[in-house]
Amino acid sequence: MIDLLKRGFNYITDGFYFKLAYLIVSICTITIFSNIPKLNIINKLLIVWGVILVINNCVRLLSEKITLHNIFLCIFIVSSVLLVFLRYRNGENIKIIVINLILFFGMFYVDDLKSKKELIKEVKIISLLYFIFSSLLSIGSLILILGKVSKIVNERTYGLDIESGHNVGLFFNENSLGIASGIAIVVGIYLIIEFKSKLLKGAVLITVIFHGLALFYSGGRSGYILLIMLLPMLIFIYGKNILIRAGFVILLLTGLVASIAKIDVSWDRWLSGRAQLWITAFESIKQNLFWGIGNSNLVAHLTELVPKVEKYGVTSLPGLDAGGVHNIFIQVAVVYGIPTLIIFLLFLFSLLFYIANKIDKLNGCYKLKTTILSSLCFGIIGVNFFESNLVFIISFISLIFWTYMGYAVRLVEKK
Repeated sequence: MIDLLKRGFNYITDGFYFKLAYLIVSICTITIFSNIPKLNIINKLLIVWGVILVINNCVRLLSEKITLHNIFLCIFIVSSVLLVFLRYRNGENIKIIVINLILFFGMFYVDDLKSKKELIKEVKIISLLYFIFSSLLSIGSLILILGKVSKIVNERTYGLDIESGHNVGLFFNENSLGIASGIAIVVGIYLIIEFKSKLLKGAVLITVIFHGLALFYSGGRSGYILLIMLLPMLIFIYGKNILIRAGFVILLLTGLVASIAKIDVSWDRWLSGRAQLWITAFESIKQNLFWGIGNSNLVAHLTELVPKVEKYGVTSLPGLDAGGVHNIFIQVAVVYGIPTLIIFLLFLFSLLFYIANKIDKLNGCYKLKTTILSSLCFGIIGVNFFESNLVFIISFISLIFWTYMGYAVRLVEKK
């Protein structure tokens, strides 16, 4: 009996099984599979499981070596917790803290005692599971889209959304279909390198083509960002010259600052309403520069600011309720203030340089596979310049990001 309990405890505290379960459930919640009975109950059970992992992995982390990115991560967590409890304490903001902890200590954390062989096996299983599941959804979506089929299930339209004219397939919206397909293409490239069988390589390649078609017909532009980010990441990691890497970061920051300085509502013909969200968010940041406003007050506060920013051409805040500010960095600044945003950016940049520095010491196929995993993660960061899916929310995008980022960190540490 004791052995059975120990085995059960080991399964619960092994984040690998948690990652698999939560990833599948998170995809189900934004697709036609959301109609599965009792899915909400499964979601709640996973949150409980996640809290157990948070406690267990926090204790484990204390015995591990100190890294710069973990220091910034801890500072980010502590600062956000203090802000919530000292300035805007309520159930919704505390819930967001729990979600962030699950992302960091349930998904991002990977046991450092696992061998390289175990880590590679786990990444392969996660990648294969995601690729198969997303392939079924993408191919099913293609059949509906190309057949110009529109189906309504529980008051939600699938296939061709006649009202909006968007191709949503089996997903809730076209952007989710595009991002899911974009991620699957990168994961497919990883699997092609991973598999030794030519038959399996060919099967994955053909399926990747279907994902490319699903991305094209979805019109979800965020999915393309994932693919575009592959090239600069390969240059960053394989270009060992410090000047190349420094130039990459400076160019990225310069482009970001210049874009923010010149943001105008006329950009909404390409940004689908995001410019109005960002202009309003900047007004909120100016008023609450250091402490932010808290997550629970986000929608109400920005809505109240609309009359003040009408002079900039803002008339509405499209997508605010469902998707937040549609830029995770601006949203962190709105919610927690500029100092906490700086800490969050330092955490991400320290991760980038940590991984790049470690990858330099790898070689061959192992280096290439680790580079692709890292490129997927930083491609998702690129997507989050137009979405808000890194923190504050449990979504298949945030789960994939933190899962693969955690494995990328551990894999580059295993020589």
